[in-house]
Amino acid sequence: MKHHVTVLILAAGSSSRMGKMKQLLPWKNTTLLGSAISAAKASKASEIIVVLGYHAARIRESLTNHRIILLENREWETGMGSSVRCGMQYVLNKTSLPDAVLIMLCDQPFIGTGYLNEMIEAYYASPKNIIGTAYGRSAGVPALFGKSYFSMLKGISGKEGAREVISGHSDDTVTLNANDLLGDVDNDEDYRSLLDKLKE
Repeated sequence: MKHHVTVLILAAGSSSRMGKMKQLLPWKNTTLLGSAISAAKASKASEIIVVLGYHAARIRESLTNHRIILLENREWETGMGSSVRCGMQYVLNKTSLPDAVLIMLCDQPFIGTGYLNEMIEAYYASPKNIIGTAYGRSAGVPALFGKSYFSMLKGISGKEGAREVISGHSDDTVTLNANDLLGDVDNDEDYRSLLDKLKE
C-alpha cells in the first residue's frame, strides 16, 4: 500500500571533496543517484522529487528512464538547505499536500527500500511528527517530517540542513537506528570502501 508521502532526494552538490560527480558514480547496475531513486520508487512513498544543481543538465540526461519530478536548485552553491527549500517550495505549491516528506541523500547507497519503509511505517504508527536517523547522540537524514514542519523546512538557510529542525524539536522526534546502512560517499576512499562492502 502506498502512503501519501513524498520522498525528496538531495542531489545538487558539486562533490568537491570527491573531485568528480558522485551522483553518477557506478553502483550495482546503475549510479549512486539511480540507486537512491530506485529504492524510493520501490518504497511505500507516493511521489519522488530529485533536486539537482551542479551539472544539472548532464545528470538529468542520465535519468530519462525514471518517472520522477526533477527540480533544479540554482542556489545549490549556498548549501544543502537551499535544496531542501527548493523541494519544499514545490511541495507547498501543490493543491494537495502529502502527509509527510522524507528527505534522503543520493550518496548513502545502503539506505534501501526496507529502511525507507521502516521510516514511513514509524511515522504512521507514532503520534510524533519527525522520524530521524541516529548519528550518535544526534539525529539527521534520512528524516521524515509531517506537514506541520513543511513551512519551517522551506524557511531554512542555505548552510543549514534538516538536522537543525530535528535538533530543535527532539521532543517531537522518533529516532531510528540505521546501523551499518549509513556509510556515505564524501571522497574516493569512501567510495572504494563501500564498493568493497558491497562485494562482501
